[in-house]
Amino acid sequence: MPYRRLPNTDQARLRAMQTAEQMGHKYMSPDLAYTQNKYREIKTLLNKFEQAITSQKTAFANQIENQKKYK
Repeated sequence: MPYRRLPNTDQARLRAMQTAEQMGHKYMSPDLAYTQNKYREIKTLLNKFEQAITSQKTAFANQIENQKKYK
């Protein structure tokens, strides 16, 4: 049985979604492994996911800065 490796970190998930979005932009619908509706969902989710990651990084940086002040 073949082993399929799935992304297990946020950065790997982001790279996978970016690659899927680029492939959808580059190739026509019949050549893709997913439908046009799925491509639109990927574009929407990719934008939201990128914003969430940016937000998480900002919150983490603020947490580190405030931790230093607290100590």
